[in-house]
Amino acid sequence: MKTQCLLAVIIGLAARAAATDTCAATTAPALCQTDGKKYCPDHADAGTNAGSCVTTCSSDCGAYVADGSGDDVDKCVVSTTDCFAPTDLLEDGYVASGGTLTAGNSWATPTITCADNFERTVSGTAPAATVCSSAGTAYTVTGCTACAATLSISTAGTEPTCAVADDCVPPTTLPAGYAGPQQSLAISGWAVTGITCAAGYEGTAAVAVCTGADPVLTSASYTGCTECSAGQTSTAGGSCATFTDCTAPTDTTGYVVTSQTTLAFDTFDVAVTVAARGALWSSASSPKWLS
Repeated sequence: MKTQCLLAVIIGLAARAAATDTCAATTAPALCQTDGKKYCPDHADAGTNAGSCVTTCSSDCGAYVADGSGDDVDKCVVSTTDCFAPTDLLEDGYVASGGTLTAGNSWATPTITCADNFERTVSGTAPAATVCSSAGTAYTVTGCTACAATLSISTAGTEPTCAVADDCVPPTTLPAGYAGPQQSLAISGWAVTGITCAAGYEGTAAVAVCTGADPVLTSASYTGCTECSAGQTSTAGGSCATFTDCTAPTDTTGYVVTSQTTLAFDTFDVAVTVAARGALWSSASSPKWLS
């Protein structure tokens, strides 16, 4: 019985150490302090680290500051003096810097700019932050609007502007019958290269230029390739031709045909091995027999 109890204690300590090291979202609050961190409670305003161990309450746990109690569970608690940044600030299109987040008369507005792929809602009117309604809640931001899906912007800035694309955007997968890689996708002076008809198709591949406001190429953008008729095939970029069955070579010196399932061109299935003739020395450039 004593041995069993001792084993249980050892297993328990090992599990506690493992949880302490990983600080996963399911970590017990007491283990955070053991790991030299603080516990971020599972709360809607706590951001993505809710219910886990964090290093700094103010930056990693959103609306919280360390309670400073010094007990075994040093939790992050709601601030009684400060506003906090919205948890989805960047995702919503805003970048904040500076300012004093103390709620009330000591509030100093942080500098707000629009993030990448966002622009000012009203040209010439800078985005703004408004003090929180009470300490421990988020301040609000307004003034930035996401670019349309077909527009782009290079970088965030003081007065970013959504703009049309300079290049066409190829599809993730080329439509059936076409092979790449395609190059030279600049809209200006459109002269796409590298696109051909895939194996099993023939023709002259062509790609229609996109527009800057709608830069994504679709299957309708690709024309000129036609699938070979039944009983025909082609190599990439080649012409369709009627295929015939392969024939076995008359000279198989150095090889042993181990199986010959079919010689049909489209379902060819033949296996061979090297004939026994001493040791074989081989390199990519010059294979040869040693004896």
